Amino acid sequence: MWWVGVNPLPDGFQNEYLLVGNALDLWGALCAGDLWHLRWYMYTGYWPWGLYAAPWPLMAVMGATRQALVMGNLIHLAVLLIAVNAMGRAVGGRLAPLLVLLCPGVFGTLVRFEPNLAAISWTAAGLAALVASQGLQRRRFVWLYGACFGIGLMMDRLTVAFFLLPAVLPLLWAAGRRGWIHLAQAAGITLVLAGAYYREFFLRHSFEIMSQANVGEIDSAGVLMESTGILSWVYYPLTLLDSQAGPVLGVVLVLGLIGPMTKARSVLLASIVGGLVFFTVVSKNQVFYTLPILAPMAALASVRTRAA
Repeated sequence: MWWVGVNPLPDGFQNEYLLVGNALDLWGALCAGDLWHLRWYMYTGYWPWGLYAAPWPLMAVMGATRQALVMGNLIHLAVLLIAVNAMGRAVGGRLAPLLVLLCPGVFGTLVRFEPNLAAISWTAAGLAALVASQGLQRRRFVWLYGACFGIGLMMDRLTVAFFLLPAVLPLLWAAGRRGWIHLAQAAGITLVLAGAYYREFFLRHSFEIMSQANVGEIDSAGVLMESTGILSWVYYPLTLLDSQAGPVLGVVLVLGLIGPMTKARSVLLASIVGGLVFFTVVSKNQVFYTLPILAPMAALASVRTRAA
């Protein structure tokens, strides 16, 4: 309530309006065989074009409508449920898919065409692959981590990086030469999938992003749109207990962080803590920035709920 009281309401509807328009433009160029505009829409936009391409099978059946785009969320939801189930079982839990579905930050995203659910899902998929890699020794799962990383980067702007990069840190010390080679190969896969888009993205938008990182959001008139204060440092934990998970489920997720340390738990905890620390340090605060923590937190909490 404090944050809403001293800051403008989020402009989510404006974002969705732009995203739907961009998706329909790209689809139109694809159907028309217009390669020039297809490349233009793919590589000059502010959001990665992977988000627009994911619903193409549904658009081919249902037509170029917002409903088809929103139904594309079901693809990401399926990825999320498979990934969070794998993570939950890796740490000894069974109810992780149910816990993550009960989060408002997950089911609330199903009705909008935005990248939030995709960011949650592909972060979860990358973490599940990393957990299954046995300390980076199983090559196919490290490659899968790199693929999920690249796909995630093509669904939302950089978001997955701030959760998937910290997650690998606990595994580096004992990775050995074999693990480092696998990780380098995974980085190559990520680069192949996302490198071309982000080359154009940074050339066009890096100044805008960096100018707001340490001061908060600035509108088109150059006016600072956010207030800072002591509460801004606990914005994301408070958001978890409010709109992301709610007060009851939020407490359950937080309690799930407590437990004996294992290799799988260390990967998930590193992702959660790394993402939270990064976005807390960045002055610009948005509710959806830390939504990807819901999947690993649900996996960890599923152990406690099973024991109960």
